Amino acid sequence: MKVLFLCTANSCRSILYEAMFNHLAPPGMKAYSAGSLLSATHKPRILLLCGSTRMRSFSRLLTEETVRLIERFGAETRIFDPSGLPLPGDASDSHPKVQALRPKAIHHPAHVNWINQFDAAH
Repeated sequence: MKVLFLCTANSCRSILYEAMFNHLAPPGMKAYSAGSLLSATHKPRILLLCGSTRMRSFSRLLTEETVRLIERFGAETRIFDPSGLPLPGDASDSHPKVQALRPKAIHHPAHVNWINQFDAAH
């Protein structure tokens, strides 16, 4: 059986779905990906924002594990360090951390925002 994952540009989601499906599919099943516009000439690019500013936290570990899995499926990843990033409405668009995030968000069309596991001690 053949399965087709179709998205607009075939630059991120459909490629990842194809890779995941083919990795997990039983024998005899094969996935393909395609786009309704011109194909991208690069790997899918995914920006991850960690939900914790601590150097060692469950959120940071979860983010690093997510990167490992996404890269295994062939994507290019980058983690953005949220330290110093203001909350929405707390600072202007000219804030240095906002300025640092903006071009990365544009360059990486797919985002995994604020991976956050409850870091509070029980």
